[in-house]
Amino acid sequence: MKTAEAVQPAGVQLSELNLAAVTDEGLKAYRLTCGAASKEELTELAGFPAIPTAEHAKFSPLTGKFLAIVEPAGVHLIDMSTSKERSFLAQAGVASLEWSPLETHLITCAKDPTTPSQSENLVVWDVETGEQVARFDWLNVAKDGAGSIAFDEEEKFMARQVAKNAIDIYDASELDSVKFQIVSKLPPLPKNQEDKRIDNSKFDGFVFCPLPPENRN
Repeated sequence: MKTAEAVQPAGVQLSELNLAAVTDEGLKAYRLTCGAASKEELTELAGFPAIPTAEHAKFSPLTGKFLAIVEPAGVHLIDMSTSKERSFLAQAGVASLEWSPLETHLITCAKDPTTPSQSENLVVWDVETGEQVARFDWLNVAKDGAGSIAFDEEEKFMARQVAKNAIDIYDASELDSVKFQIVSKLPPLPKNQEDKRIDNSKFDGFVFCPLPPENRN
């Protein structure tokens, strides 16, 4: 077995889990029923797409309704309620992927581009349509690329780390233009003082955090 991931599917008992396992024979999907030892069951899901070249997979985080399966040519989006493929996202060499909180977007990052035609290797996809809604360049480690983008819980905004010391914030409905930018800089020195400092200011990551109702305007 290469990798495995489990998630509780929406609309089923708390004692049931979906399990996806990437093996040397491809991806296998199971339903795990927990409880008394005599009632525990592990059942392979019937009719699940055979993807022998599957490399890794990730369930959508809110309900577990979708499973994204990465293979060399792109990503298969599987609807777990039917065990059928919903769409195929054509992007070769995907090294990392992340889901948005409400499962409406999938973020993928392919291996570093080697030619101009392979640029904009960081992609935001619309899960409903299977279409790309935004593309960006990511020239650092591809396995970390998808994590450079995050949506807030309500998916009103999207943030993207564009440099070690800069984060762009977008309106989630208009991903083609930056709404705000946050830049980390060294504080200014007193007037006439020579600046000999080395600017190593950077962000080590970022996260959206909703305000409690009592603190909202």
